[in-house]
Amino acid sequence: MRSHYRAALALIALMSVGIPPVVAQEGPPAEIALSEETLKAVIAATKEMQALDPNKDGDGGSEAAEQTTEVDGELDAIAKKHGFADGEAYSQAFESAVQAFAVVDWTSEQRKQEAAAEIEAIKADPDMSEEAKQGEISQIEQDLAAPPPTALPENVELVKAHEAEMRELMSSDIGP
Repeated sequence: MRSHYRAALALIALMSVGIPPVVAQEGPPAEIALSEETLKAVIAATKEMQALDPNKDGDGGSEAAEQTTEVDGELDAIAKKHGFADGEAYSQAFESAVQAFAVVDWTSEQRKQEAAAEIEAIKADPDMSEEAKQGEISQIEQDLAAPPPTALPENVELVKAHEAEMRELMSSDIGP
């Protein structure tokens, strides 16, 4: 169960710095159809869990192992408090919400605007060679042209309705 919480926190951390999650799996992710109530529970539980992130203070000392067991218990209690049967049920719902958010974010106007701003900054950089600029710009354009991730369409629509809350979760300052 501990690995599910760590995976969830790692996903949040990766998303917060704009790195799409790449998780080694034996098959496609076990995506579940989310209900409005389940998504709201995921959002509320995740906010509470983020506050417990043991790495937020940068303490990786000998107390970390002792804190891990305590934090795992607290994470499990939070999952149950928000209606999940256990940490695994929370993790599965969280991963489905993140997968749907990735689709929403990938196709957002904000992503396109950020890419355009990055391209303009590269073009204006007097310290970069023209060759380096073209390489960077080409990479951004390839990223923009890549197909979006996939998720259950109903999850994507549900996450769109809660995009601001999900974006806040994904941009929080947690993780290793």
